Amino acid sequence: MSTFLLAFAAFVLLIMLLDRLPGVRHLVQPIVGAFTWIFAVFFGSVAAWSFYAVKSLFRAHMTLLHHLFTPRNRIDPVSEIQDENED
Repeated sequence: MSTFLLAFAAFVLLIMLLDRLPGVRHLVQPIVGAFTWIFAVFFGSVAAWSFYAVKSLFRAHMTLLHHLFTPRNRIDPVSEIQDENED
């Protein structure tokens, strides 16, 4: 895995270096544009999914707290009627 990361880092550094050279810049620009587009699309969807996950987690905890602190007779009024009939 570290060999892959080293090769990827070398590739990125090479592209950055080639992007600085004036004669080669127009050849490297489509590669840089593709990588930035992929990066933007990937992290845009990751941000959307992480927002969805945080929102779902928050709503689940709010529902749990609501159910923990709501009296039983407000959730199920039938149980209160059954309790009165048992007396």
